[in-house]
Amino acid sequence: MTKTYIERNKYLSTYSKNKVVTDSFIQKYRGLTRGTVEHILQLSECVVEIKQKEKSGELNCYDIQYFCHSVGITEKGSTFRKFMCIGQRVEEFREYLDKLPNSYTVLYEITTLDPDKFEELMDNNEIHSYVTLKDIKRLGGKVPTVNNSIKTPTPLVTPGQMKKLIKSINRFTITVSRDIPKNEFDSFIEYLNNLQKKELVQFEIPQTTGYIDDETEDITDEELVTV
Repeated sequence: MTKTYIERNKYLSTYSKNKVVTDSFIQKYRGLTRGTVEHILQLSECVVEIKQKEKSGELNCYDIQYFCHSVGITEKGSTFRKFMCIGQRVEEFREYLDKLPNSYTVLYEITTLDPDKFEELMDNNEIHSYVTLKDIKRLGGKVPTVNNSIKTPTPLVTPGQMKKLIKSINRFTITVSRDIPKNEFDSFIEYLNNLQKKELVQFEIPQTTGYIDDETEDITDEELVTV
């Protein structure tokens, strides 16, 4: 029979070697789940520290499972792994708190850079608070530089085709890149809003949250506006 969240927590805590210590880490982690760079670094330190206590024998595997289950991550999951990597670069990152991006996924990608490369990019201001995951991969040589001579692929539906089909279309999805400048995105939304006021279209602005699903690896760098 599948255990409920409370039942599993109770089961895991029963086998904890040191429930008091593990509970203190759970409370510390929960208190730090806010979206600043410093809090991301502290979360990473928390994960690294509790893992070190398991390694030293002060805690056992059930303590780690109890901790992970209580804070909503898994030891084998991507969030735990990324925090472990970030946690090993905390002191280095703290020197650049005002320049680092407010995303643990992007911070993790930065940890994959060679230390000398990281310093070079910081000195050249190529890493900043608005840098994206794609930017870091490109700077690290994981994504080839775009050749501007390459023609843009023909869109799936051309304006001419849309004009012919518009009478039979009542719903379609627009994909918006997160890299779009804020002023252009605002103008786009304002245009749609004006059409909606004229009762020509109906659309919903997507709801956003501070965190992406912790255990999702294949995250697309897009937002969706349904019209």
